[in-house]
Amino acid sequence: MLTLIKRELEDHAIHFALAVAISATLVGILAYGAYAGLEATVAPLMFLGVAALIGCCAMGVAQVYTDRTNRISSFLATLAVTRGQILLARITVGVLALATILLPAAVAATVLLRKFLPLMRFYWRAIAEVSATGFLMVLACYCFGLLLGSTPRKLLVVGGCLSVPPLMMSLVVAKGFEGEAMVVLGLLILASLARVTTRFSSTPL
Repeated sequence: MLTLIKRELEDHAIHFALAVAISATLVGILAYGAYAGLEATVAPLMFLGVAALIGCCAMGVAQVYTDRTNRISSFLATLAVTRGQILLARITVGVLALATILLPAAVAATVLLRKFLPLMRFYWRAIAEVSATGFLMVLACYCFGLLLGSTPRKLLVVGGCLSVPPLMMSLVVAKGFEGEAMVVLGLLILASLARVTTRFSSTPL
């Protein structure tokens, strides 16, 4: 299993490099907002958020597309691994990339709020809700990317990568960073993962 994860990490190192770049930019925007005011960060955060969501969706597509075109799973299936292990290793690497984007930002937000708003008692709850909802949002985009990557229709793949992220952001804007949005995103994630698993397990290698 560790070998499979290592292979995925090597094959998609570029996505981790992009995740680090997005994370560094996000932390920089938060630091700037601590001095200039939160209103100065709205537009940059919206732009970066859409870019990050599109990137997460594209990573899911790339993992499946690369696997299909290079017949990686066909080769791995000849070894002592199962399809379930291959898919689990792939998703594990994807989740690690998503965490690379959000975890440093959550830590930075906590530190900045403690420093500049020490009397704000509910900041921990706000950070927890925004971080949890944000993670579910990027995970949902990633899972839809896995699903889109299995289709041979390039127009559908491109259209999906460009349309799914704005829809996810619209959902969060409408529902807020609270429980209802988390439930909806969680259901979307479970449904897409179930479909991805079924399709991957039944598709001839």
